[in-house]
Amino acid sequence: MYITSNRTDVTEWAIHFVRVPKDSVKLYARNTRSMDNELLCNPCPEAFEVLKQIVTSRGLKPAFGRRNGKPTIYGGIPAVCFTEMPIINFLQYVVARNNYAWCAPYGVCLLKRELFKAGARPAVYGLSVPGVSIVQDQGNIRVIDKNLLPLSEQYRYITLDPNRQEKNHPLDWTHEREWRWRESQQYSYGRAAQNGDGSDSLLLLFPEEDEVTFFSQVGFFVWTPEEANMLRDLIQQAIPGYLEYYMPDYFIIVLSEFVRYYNENGIHDVMCRIEDILMKLMPGRIWKRVPDPSDSESASNDAPFDMWIEEPF
Repeated sequence: MYITSNRTDVTEWAIHFVRVPKDSVKLYARNTRSMDNELLCNPCPEAFEVLKQIVTSRGLKPAFGRRNGKPTIYGGIPAVCFTEMPIINFLQYVVARNNYAWCAPYGVCLLKRELFKAGARPAVYGLSVPGVSIVQDQGNIRVIDKNLLPLSEQYRYITLDPNRQEKNHPLDWTHEREWRWRESQQYSYGRAAQNGDGSDSLLLLFPEEDEVTFFSQVGFFVWTPEEANMLRDLIQQAIPGYLEYYMPDYFIIVLSEFVRYYNENGIHDVMCRIEDILMKLMPGRIWKRVPDPSDSESASNDAPFDMWIEEPF
């Protein structure tokens, strides 16, 4: 048994969550509530559209993560961001942020060990020297002193100041437990960028004609069973039949059912991690719905909430 196998605060998976486009912020801001220790979220068609775009493009597109007009990704090359929070903590984070413009209950999950092979690395929170100087700050290019951190590693850097006094809260994002991926010639797990800033690169989830993906499993999470049906069909339409041999296993988690199970059973009885959920799956050769255990017609199935799963091709 691996040393962290029984640790509910540690997971083998990393999550890339979806955000609502800025023009929909007013519609979905403060649309999530937490009362009496319950997780209460709402479906979000705009966030689901972003997830569908990820599937049709077959990968995750890097960005500069602009906040207050400034990029949060340093080094001049965009990155794809992930969190290694267990799925129950991710949902608690969605509730705490209370704004789908920053974090919505939709996304993609990948195994951390495979992300590492693809070139992703954990974020670097702060440096040992006081006062990190920015030597270039124009447009999407934001660079700190290369003597403090090599340019090739600056995409991992996140500012940290837990003692900050202004704005009534510290500058501390360590709770996100972030990983980041950027396109690099050293790794062949993505579609290479054609322009200088890397903005057209892609971390491939599904294979293309002259490109491969080395992810053995790709997970998606949506809010409703109807969205799971639509996403499943979209995945099958997006991948030509001759590439099926190279397809990773993939699964879809219906988070509304997971939240219902959490609210009914409490955190001590719920499965906290994606790997805990996968242990309950009973895959078949064809797509099938894994129904609620209260459904008498499926008493032999021990999966506690709705999911879709498929065996390897």
